Amino acid sequence: MKKIYLIFCFFILTCTSQYIFWAVEYDIIPLGSNQNRSLETNVLSVSDNGFVLGEISEDILGNKQLFVYHSDFGFKELRQIPGDAIGVINNNGVIAGTFPDKSFTNPWDTNNRAFVYDVKTDYFLDLGAFGWIPSKLEVLAISDSGLLLAFVGTKFGDEQYLLYDINTGKTDFEVPDMPIKMDKYGRIFGMSPYVGMSPYGGYYYISNLLDVPNSPILKSLPFIPTASNDNGVIAGTIWDRSEASVMLWYENGPVTSFNIISKPADALLFEIEEIWVCGINNSGQFAGTVTTFYQSKDEEEESRMEKIFFYDPAEGITEIGLEVDGYFSAKSLNNRGEIVGNYELQEEEKIVHGPFGDYIQTGECIEKAFIWDGENGLRDLDKLIPSESGWEALKTANSVNDDGIIVGEGVYNGKKCAFVLIPRK
Repeated sequence: MKKIYLIFCFFILTCTSQYIFWAVEYDIIPLGSNQNRSLETNVLSVSDNGFVLGEISEDILGNKQLFVYHSDFGFKELRQIPGDAIGVINNNGVIAGTFPDKSFTNPWDTNNRAFVYDVKTDYFLDLGAFGWIPSKLEVLAISDSGLLLAFVGTKFGDEQYLLYDINTGKTDFEVPDMPIKMDKYGRIFGMSPYVGMSPYGGYYYISNLLDVPNSPILKSLPFIPTASNDNGVIAGTIWDRSEASVMLWYENGPVTSFNIISKPADALLFEIEEIWVCGINNSGQFAGTVTTFYQSKDEEEESRMEKIFFYDPAEGITEIGLEVDGYFSAKSLNNRGEIVGNYELQEEEKIVHGPFGDYIQTGECIEKAFIWDGENGLRDLDKLIPSESGWEALKTANSVNDDGIIVGEGVYNGKKCAFVLIPRK
């Protein structure tokens, strides 16, 4: 009887060990790898509602093929699109991008051609080069209504940003320089020292291709805009060497400023190198990354830091990553207040005893994907998946949507591989 009891206890412990010692919260799907093959894949673009666009490195020469993933149909290679294409995808499953036109043999004329492809209908359309003969053509974004933001450059030095409506074929050539992003509604945010704008300022632009009264609309902003939410709030940053702030612009209200970081009292030298807002959600929470250089007055301490900040209207500013000596980067914020991204750790130097004497071995740089939320704090995603999943490391998390589904990249079976994490709850 005692023997049966011990066997029963061992069985229970074995079945539940991964839940006792390894807090499994996500199922993980490798994109492009299965029992029959293992492909090297990476992520290009992710939509809010779960479309993942990426590329497959198919051979030793680095020839690439696009793929798309969605929970409705799984992983799908896009053989209808020519090889070595790159692109972006919107919430309707429409891809816009470019592929190399290999009919040109002159190195000055290595032209790209633009295209659109509808994942749901398998419809492919070659858009050419919008009437130009470019040496450079990039598709930067596509809105949910089908506005395509592109950059065209020629070998003669001519450059142009433009908007193209894939539904009507109309083109807007009045897009301001240096756009940073276009949101799903077709609004463009950018930075540029236009007349009447601060050198550290920016703009938002609404094209006459959108069905908006009094368009085109170009408004200056006293900060560099990088994110927006569904309520029309635009978030951005402004900084000098000693102080950095996040600013919010409301369509029907004033600009609000939040001080993120200032020069510490014990600092001899303190410089803010960069600050960036990765997202603002519909609750008014925002998150981003700030990069600083610090040297104490006694000159005993010197460091360069990349840390994350998170703002909640009820709680104020929270600094994230202070407990870990690493370089942090926030990539995405959802409406649940979850932040994902990656951080890098530099291992300590080691003294190695070699056959010809001792030498110092530089520590390895380790990259880790993380998730943060107000309840659980900062956690490595490696520790939230099944321990025997076959993944050697989850290196970065690119996006998290409102269902908590995370898209990123890691190492699977020895190869770089894109992944999707699906919450078990």
